[in-house]
Amino acid sequence: MPNRRSGPSPFSLAVLMLAALATEAQAQAQEYPRRQLVPGDAAPNFKLKTIEGDGEVELAAINKPVVLYFGSFT
Repeated sequence: MPNRRSGPSPFSLAVLMLAALATEAQAQAQEYPRRQLVPGDAAPNFKLKTIEGDGEVELAAINKPVVLYFGSFT
């Protein structure tokens, strides 16, 4: 008799997880609709961890001009 595992296969579990993630993403998109930013709009607020990892920096807490550079420093 062949050795068969009981329960769902890893592939079917992965498909179920992807479906759940897609459903959650769609629900969040409906709850928080995005609009296209245009020049002159204020940047959306966000928080980032510090390089040291011991705290966070919030954009709204900085009271001077900010330049965001998305690139590699290596």
